[in-house]
Amino acid sequence: MRKKQLTGVFFAWVFVIALAGGAHGERVRVHIPTYSEAVMPLVVARDRGFYAQEGIEAILIQARGAIGLKAMIAGEFDFTTAIGSALLAAVQGLPVKILMVADYKPMFWLYSQPEFSSIKQLKGKRIAVSALGSASDTLLRHVLQRRRVASKDVVIIAIGAGTERFVALTTKVVEAAVLSAPSNLLADKAGLRTLASFGEEFETVKGGLAAPARLLVEKPQGVQRFIKATIKGLKYFKGNREGSIPLMVKSMRIDEETARILYDLQIEAFTDNGMRGETFMRTSIQMQMEQLGRKETIPTDAIFDFSFAKKASAELTK
Repeated sequence: MRKKQLTGVFFAWVFVIALAGGAHGERVRVHIPTYSEAVMPLVVARDRGFYAQEGIEAILIQARGAIGLKAMIAGEFDFTTAIGSALLAAVQGLPVKILMVADYKPMFWLYSQPEFSSIKQLKGKRIAVSALGSASDTLLRHVLQRRRVASKDVVIIAIGAGTERFVALTTKVVEAAVLSAPSNLLADKAGLRTLASFGEEFETVKGGLAAPARLLVEKPQGVQRFIKATIKGLKYFKGNREGSIPLMVKSMRIDEETARILYDLQIEAFTDNGMRGETFMRTSIQMQMEQLGRKETIPTDAIFDFSFAKKASAELTK
């Protein structure tokens, strides 16, 4: 009964875009919060036929981060690219594993109305993030902390995808917003003020793949094939600019000039093989734990499992 209720809520509230990566094969449902550069390895793998080569029909379904994560845990999705939300869930004890990190420098910017010149001036003001507990929310709280502004001294509001946050800022629903690409370019053109660039301050989880822990036990071979195809898409995206630009234009619904700017701005933040080292994993967990006010130590292998990415990378370099 609870699962049926969740399914009903999910399909009542979520705007779904399902695009298949082939007419045949095992269907794999992937939750994505929005079509952004972080999702491009999956778009490439789908549209260049890498999933089909592994016998997979990849269906990318768009939904807000928190809703999509809950739906994945309930069995509605096989994977999610919202690994910021997945990290929060995992450190709170939910059965979720991060399997792959696509990009590790968070391409988020804190923008405000032009009359604000510093983060300290945002005390008592409204700041938009995608979802509470998301990467944009967690990193915002760290940025505030570094400027000695307590998160309780501002009003953090969950608005949704980057375009929605941009609209909320331009229509003055909020005084500031954490924006991602390409909304940051729109904000620059609109004369809004940049107060912080998160990518210049942090390395942490942003784009990648997470899955319910049970999937790794029940379908390890299927997980392996999906990760292999996704890493193939990652390698293509990072190494083939001209082949990737048209896919960015189509999936992100941006013009070619904007796609080229975004590609050049962010491509160095992508991993080569879907993995990062022990220090990165510990730091990502620690940042989340600090926001939760918890001090215990969680081993990295309780949150991350790069074994599938490691095997896939080895196979692809033969």
